Amino acid sequence: MSYERSIEQYKICLDLAEKVTERRLKTNSFFIGVASAMTSLIAVVLSSSTLAINRTYTLIALWLFSLLICKAWLSTIESYKKLNSAKFKIILELEKELKHDCLSCEWGFLKQDPKYSKLSENEKIIPKLFACLITVIFLGHLFI
Repeated sequence: MSYERSIEQYKICLDLAEKVTERRLKTNSFFIGVASAMTSLIAVVLSSSTLAINRTYTLIALWLFSLLICKAWLSTIESYKKLNSAKFKIILELEKELKHDCLSCEWGFLKQDPKYSKLSENEKIIPKLFACLITVIFLGHLFI
């Protein structure tokens, strides 16, 4: 493969990787919005006197739905992680044909930094915290 063609493929792969990152951010924003809406809905149910009879059943349904949302969110994060990993493996292979392997060097520097943590691991904290929050609210309602 010619050097020019390798450069063009490299640029395309970098652009595709950037687009995946943009979709990933939009997806996380969507799930944060859904989680916020669920939290608000639970607050409305807890404060409503007209739902007193069915409040527990409504909260159980909302709690289970919230946990399903968290599971879907975590699965989506894992899927994007795998997709990005595959794209960067291709990019790293293309870099071998180029004169300088920028991303390989960058990844090497990051791995050496003890304070560096992978984005996907940080992303997973939010749905886990949301699931814990909803569970605490639910259990608090049952036992208080």
